[in-house]
Amino acid sequence: MPKFILECPGCQARFKLRRYVPRGRVRCRACGVVMQVPLVDEGLTPEERARHASRETVHRAVRGKVARVVALWRWLLTASALVALLALGGVILARRLTGTRPELPPPAEIPRLTVEELIRTRARSPFPIGRELEWQYISGDRVETHRMRIVDVLPGEEVPCVAILATGVELPTQDIVRITREGAYRQEIIQGADRRKFVPPIKFLCFPPTGGQSWKYEGETVRENGERERWSVAFETSIEEAEVPAGRFRCLKVQARGSEGGVQFVDQRWYALGLGLVQRAATRGSESEIIKLTRSGR
Repeated sequence: MPKFILECPGCQARFKLRRYVPRGRVRCRACGVVMQVPLVDEGLTPEERARHASRETVHRAVRGKVARVVALWRWLLTASALVALLALGGVILARRLTGTRPELPPPAEIPRLTVEELIRTRARSPFPIGRELEWQYISGDRVETHRMRIVDVLPGEEVPCVAILATGVELPTQDIVRITREGAYRQEIIQGADRRKFVPPIKFLCFPPTGGQSWKYEGETVRENGERERWSVAFETSIEEAEVPAGRFRCLKVQARGSEGGVQFVDQRWYALGLGLVQRAATRGSESEIIKLTRSGR
């Protein structure tokens, strides 16, 4: 019987197998008789068995060679991957041992702002700058005087500072304010022997100042003895008119609402163009204070 040809024992119909399955069971398409698929060499002549055996020997030899080639390629790929990993690990280890790091591009240069440019550009701003500026305020029956002086006036100073000294209060208070092109930042508050530094500096004015601005601050104040207080403040600006003993002014109102060392506060300040602070209303815990401008001069 040929290799893939079956003959039905019931109706003698002959048909080819789609797939050779030795000792499998198939059904005749003509009469439906179930028959068993014989082994390849069953019913073959000695010559056919010899030819079949030689073909099987060749097939086994070819399959063995292919399997060996595939195994060799897998081994080569695995060895290459291990060599690459070892090389990468060596480079990383060498960098760590030598302390080398990839070079970063140099930081962008900060635009310099000289003292004279600062005075000229801020003369008509809500926070005017000058070498001899003075403001007088009234709070109840108490009179406060604020004087400004410029510090850090070395040639080429990129971000000058101004110091505003308040007298007539319980403790003389000095605010150290650093001015940049983007805004005014309070750096330190000095009250008598108590000195607190803001880390990072807190921005209380944006340049150019307009209504509808808002920003937030998260930081802390650090005393000389290491004591720290957490600050969390939200700022908002608007345009309002303020009437004080010195006159009626159209102002930029800056409202700061937040917490200082766990104590809630609200600080509202009104700034007039070319004049500066004309009114302040502050509430901290159960305490409140209002100061109003009575006069200003140079």
